Amino acid sequence: MRHFVGRLNLSFSYTTDFDFYIRSDGNRELERISRPVRNRMTSPAFHFNWERDKDLRQNGIEYRSFTWSFVHHSNGQDLEKERFTEMGASDDDIRAAIAELEQEDPAWMDRVSRGWNYIELLTRFDAGINIPKCKTEFLCATLVAGVKFDIFTDEPENPIWWEPGNGIEYLDYNRFSFQLINDWGFVRPPDPQFLSLGKKRFAMELKCGTAGCSTNASLRADVYIGEGNFQLPLMLYGHFGKNEHFYNYHQKANMVGIGLEFSQ
Repeated sequence: MRHFVGRLNLSFSYTTDFDFYIRSDGNRELERISRPVRNRMTSPAFHFNWERDKDLRQNGIEYRSFTWSFVHHSNGQDLEKERFTEMGASDDDIRAAIAELEQEDPAWMDRVSRGWNYIELLTRFDAGINIPKCKTEFLCATLVAGVKFDIFTDEPENPIWWEPGNGIEYLDYNRFSFQLINDWGFVRPPDPQFLSLGKKRFAMELKCGTAGCSTNASLRADVYIGEGNFQLPLMLYGHFGKNEHFYNYHQKANMVGIGLEFSQ
């Protein structure tokens, strides 16, 4: 839809994240009822995106768009606080009930229900030396800044009820975000060889709240093999700090990995 000062677009997205467990090897710590698949995150969202009709560039910065998103974020599980508590149950009663469950099922945290709804405001712009050549040269980056506001949630603070007295909220680690995305290189190599590099992407995201920050970083490179240009999208990934998963956002986790990233 065209507006007198730009373009307004409505879109829908669906993001999900799964863990896969191959086998437990008799180790109770690795036993999962849902083996081999556990849903970690489900996030449908509606997005309203506004873009200018004409480029707005100033001092090496090109302002691209603003996006308002309505997002539901949950892990698709059903284990609620009521499983351990009765009317008037004390904190000690909750701790005792959870301690007993941990003995019976070390992986019980997989089933803890977490969810909230929020509105997110994102602004996106390019910054660099020579913006028109960003697609092929390592000269500029896309920057995305965002802020979240929780809405329509029964318990907006989303308390860590299995640790009585722990008042840390999800937004304490995930209120603001800042992303740096750098794409460069050719979509496909102009002169195919047995092993060629195509488009490359480096991305870093910083998420912060009143209690601290966490960082995600990834490096993707499209590797083309043979004259037929068979594409292998290799990716290196790292997470440092808290907020690694939705259900245990208050616990610190440092991790690195390698894999394949298929995206459109």
